[in-house]
Amino acid sequence: MEDLSDSLAFVESSLSWIVFFLLLYLLVQLLIGYVISLKIESDQDYYLAGRHLGLKVAALSIFATWFGAETCMGSAGSIFENGLSGGRADPFGYAICLGLMAFLLASQLRKLNLVTLGDLFRLRLSKGLEKMVVLILIPSTIIWSAAQVRALGQIVTVITPLTFETACVFAAIFVILYTSMGGLLGDVVHDVIQGAILI
Repeated sequence: MEDLSDSLAFVESSLSWIVFFLLLYLLVQLLIGYVISLKIESDQDYYLAGRHLGLKVAALSIFATWFGAETCMGSAGSIFENGLSGGRADPFGYAICLGLMAFLLASQLRKLNLVTLGDLFRLRLSKGLEKMVVLILIPSTIIWSAAQVRALGQIVTVITPLTFETACVFAAIFVILYTSMGGLLGDVVHDVIQGAILI
């Protein structure tokens, strides 16, 4: 019985440290978002990080974005259920998609000084098609964002006494706060930190 009590005390102590470092990490994220918000001078700075991200920073940001909490949690579950073949879609599917987007669209968007993919459809085709593209992209963006929030909520639920629903609300508020403060540059800085941790 004493061994069980020692084990529980160790787990409780470890969880306290994990919660402490999670809170510290989240506070640092918010602080970074705030500091970056002080440097934002234009819409270009906020929405496009001033259009001056280097290739290495952009690549690490994309890596961290696609291989974030949702992918790590989802792939682990899929691999558990289906073996190694359960995780094959993530790296290869995303790499092919991102490569095609970079090759076919990125330079055009940059040359035309556009902000969104919808802008390209408006410029090349029609305002009506731009709206249709946006309406198609909104649900997929919401679903992808919800998967990220759900994954963070699951992590918080495991290491704290919070319910899953409360943890998801906390996660959503946190993500909204740091992204609304720092814009794309704030998000990229967070991604670089997360990418370095993942590597």
